[in-house]
This record gives sequence, C-alpha cells and structure tokens, in this order.
Amino acid sequence: MILRVTAVRWLGVAIVLLALILNGIGLYRIQSSLDQLSDSRRGGALWAAMQLELEFLRLERSLAGFVAGADQVTADDIRLRFDILWSRNSIAANGTDGRNTVSTAGAQATLDELASALHQEEDRVGALKDGDVDSARQILTGLAPYGGRIHDYLLAAKNEQSDLDALSRDQLLLISRIMVFLSFAVGVASLIVVAMFFIDSRRHQQFSAQNAALLEASRAAYKAKSQFLSTVSHELRTPLTSIKGSLGILKSGVLGEVAPRALKLVNTAYDNTERLVMLINDILDLEKSETGVLSYRFAAMDAGQLVGRSIEACRSYKPERKIRLEADVETKDLMIRGDDGRMMQVMSNLISNAIKFSHPEGTVRITARRVDGAVELAVQDSGVGISEAFVPQVFEKFTQEDGSDTRSQGGTGLGLSITKRIVEDHGGKISLTSQLGEGTTFFVRLPVLEAASNAA
Repeated sequence: MILRVTAVRWLGVAIVLLALILNGIGLYRIQSSLDQLSDSRRGGALWAAMQLELEFLRLERSLAGFVAGADQVTADDIRLRFDILWSRNSIAANGTDGRNTVSTAGAQATLDELASALHQEEDRVGALKDGDVDSARQILTGLAPYGGRIHDYLLAAKNEQSDLDALSRDQLLLISRIMVFLSFAVGVASLIVVAMFFIDSRRHQQFSAQNAALLEASRAAYKAKSQFLSTVSHELRTPLTSIKGSLGILKSGVLGEVAPRALKLVNTAYDNTERLVMLINDILDLEKSETGVLSYRFAAMDAGQLVGRSIEACRSYKPERKIRLEADVETKDLMIRGDDGRMMQVMSNLISNAIKFSHPEGTVRITARRVDGAVELAVQDSGVGISEAFVPQVFEKFTQEDGSDTRSQGGTGLGLSITKRIVEDHGGKISLTSQLGEGTTFFVRLPVLEAASNAA
C-alpha cells in the first residue's frame, strides 16, 4: 500500500512537471505566432503593396502638379519620387529580407511590368528639367495604366493577409485550448499530489505512533527483564554462598575425614557451586553494564603490581591442569588511572580464560610494558586458539566458539563482553590475535597516568 501511494504521488508530480513544460512550450508558440503576425503586418505583402500604391500616387500627383505648372514641384522632386517608387516596387517583389512577398503569378507580373516601365522611363526622368511639361506629361501617360493594377495587387495582398490572420487566430485558439486542458491537468495532478502527501503524512504519523508504542513496550519489557535478573540473581547468590561455604568446610576436612568416594562428590558439588556463583556475578555485571550503573572508584595504579596480584589470585585456578604462569613486567612508567577491583576482574578473567583453554602443563605469559604512549597489558596462552571466522564475535554477549552442550570448557560467554566494557570505561581498548592450535593473545591498552598527573 505504501509503495502504491508513493507511486501515485510521484506520477502526479511527473504530470505536473510535464504539464508545466508543455505550458511553457505553448506560451512560447503563442509569443512566436504573435511576433510572426506582427512581422507580417510590418514587412509582409500587404505592407509592401500599401507602400507601393502610396508612392505611385505621390509620383502621379507630383507629375500632375509639374504639368500644371505648380511652382512648388521641381524636376528634382519628380526624380526623388521616381526613385522611391522603384525602391518600393523592388521591396514588393523581393521582400525586406530578400524573400518574395508576392504569392500569386498575377501580382508578380504586375510588379515585373511596372519595373520594366520604370526602366523605360528612367532616361526621360533623369533628363527632365524644370518647365519641361511635355516630358513630364509623357512620363505620366506611360505610368498611368499601372495605377489600377497596383490597386488590384493591394486588394490581393489584403486578402492574403486576411487568410494569414485567420490561420494565426486558429493556431492561437488551438494552442489556447491545449493550454487550458494542460492547466486543468496541472490542477488535477496537483490535487492528487496534495492528497497523496496528506495520506502519506497521516500514515507516517500512524507509524510513528505505533513505533513509539512499541518502543515504550520494549523499554517496559527490558526494565522488567532487568529487574527479574537482578532479583533472581541476588536471591540465588545468598543460598549459593552458604552452600559453597558448607561444601568448602566439608572439603577441607575440618569436620572430619571424608570418605574418598564422598569427597569426589563434594569436590564436584563445590566446583559446580563456584560456577553458579560466577554465572550470577556475570549476569549482575551484565545487567549493570547495560543500564550504565557499573560503579568505579578511580585512583592511581601501578600496572606492574596489578599483574603480580592477578597472577597470585589465579594460581589456585584449575590446579589439575598444571599451567605455569610467567610474568614479564617493565619497571618504569606503568602508572594508570583505574578502579582496582574492576581491573583485577579484567586481568583475572583474561588469565583464567588462558588457563582454561591452554593445553595441560602449558604456559600462560602475562606482560606489562609501554607501547606508543600507552600501557599495554598482554595475556598470552599456548592453547587451542580461536578460528579467524569467530574472532569478530569474541566480545559479544553469550558467545563461545564451541557453543554445544558437549563443549570441553564451561562458561557463560559473558566474561569477555563485561571485560571489554570495563576496559572502555577506563578509556582503553582491548584486542586479540590468535592462531588455531598455537594459542591466543589478548591485549589491553590503557592511557598512561603521567608523573605530574600522578603527583596531583
């Protein structure tokens, strides 16, 4: 439906644009027709015929006055009128722009014969002198037969101009009707476009209202989910802590020696209880991370000492794997600004992961050094490694490369996601390099706390 409304809307816009273009062409055609009609009146056959008859009558009147002895008419006046008449005849025959203005053979014959007569009288007019009445009478007699024929030519030119005017009026009327139709089409198309925009606006408002309702429902569901996770996690952690403590007492033998078969069950229960506690802690940290309430107490820290304490905290993790922990720490300029507990959480998570995924009796190497103006902490194992395809997903929530129920190592898939959030909240970056079958190295880069800042 949306696509249909959009298509109709753009079709209406196209019709409006096309109609406007055609209207522009129509206006141009009307203006051209009016210009052509005006030009034909100023320089067409009718205008040439009128000028020719006017000059012929003026020459006749001048010759008649010369014959009658009028003092104001001289031989020079006769020659001037004669030259003007010849020029008008040439214009009538050829047009002002060199094109013939005569459309009939009869009119052309009249102009040709008049030109011939003017040529014959040219010597007589040129030799005319004041008082030479006989020569003037001969010239008047020679040109007299052409007066009626020139008038007939004028009438023919008038008829031709009338036909041209009628044709122009018909063309203008046709163009005007087309423009009226196009204007009507523009109006209709404009109404369609306005209606489509109105419909589209109403639908957009409806979709916006629906999206707002969905967003509000999503926020409510997210809030309920967060509250549920927080409540359940807190309610679970208290009894699990008690269970873990009780199992720890039994495991230590304080209450008496435990039979080997029973001790194995106690150890299994203790390990699984510890996993549940870690899971709950991860869920709580995740919930705090998503809601932006992870709390920090920033202070100056020595990254070298952080590495040493993290190694000591992880030495008891999975002792059955017999993993060696090695440290390589520079001794200068390793001060950072961080939350001690959260940074211990970062390093413990990276080191415990390295122990978990290393081959038995392998080595995990932890380094701390200055690199490009930052403090770099690295945890390198020699374990199974991570496939190249899975690397982009390592820091996502609830992800593990082996996500099956039969995977060899447990875990929630939350630790690295929480670790990344803590590192970024400290203004740092976390990354990794890995090779299948050879091991993985995680890098944490944190801003250096300079000496002046540290002193402050």
